[in-house]
Amino acid sequence: MNKKVKQFLSNPYVKNIGAALLIVIILAVGALFWLDSYTRHGETITVPNLYGLDQKAAEEVLKEKNLKYEIIDSVFVKKKKPGSVKEQNPEAGAVVKEERKIYLTIYANSPRKVTLPDVRDMSLRQAEAILISVGLKIGSYESVPSEYKDLVKNVKYENKIVTPGTRITEGASIIICVGKGLSNEISNDDEIIDDPWD
Repeated sequence: MNKKVKQFLSNPYVKNIGAALLIVIILAVGALFWLDSYTRHGETITVPNLYGLDQKAAEEVLKEKNLKYEIIDSVFVKKKKPGSVKEQNPEAGAVVKEERKIYLTIYANSPRKVTLPDVRDMSLRQAEAILISVGLKIGSYESVPSEYKDLVKNVKYENKIVTPGTRITEGASIIICVGKGLSNEISNDDEIIDDPWD
């Protein structure tokens, strides 16, 4: 029996197949170890609470946890400390892998600016919709001479006419200068001429 086993094992084909199987097993085991290491299997981190921390403090906390961050937006809110964290994603308490990126929204130092669109020669309703959509508020209206009624002639900010493209504080109140149109009424000073054919 031993002789037959020795003959079988000494066969070059069997040796080649055995060597190939051994290589496959080694590669499979190596791949499993690499995959486990790459995905940091079983190694998780609880996301810390960053709300209210300034950017530098938040960065230090995340660095200690081996996490990264990216600021994706800033929002101006009065009485809030500029540069401090307003929102975070994932939220505090979430379980993530090491080196996961945490996305932050911080409080801005000053209100955001918006570009004044060109609403001249538009109808009042259309101009209102456009101005509101970019983040401006309609404070009041001012009637100005114009051939057409309810046609926007200009926009005022801080009582001065501003040109399209001007950067204005988001949420600022503006004045729309609206055409009052031609009057069809005859003033008392106009001379009334009698019809000569009467």
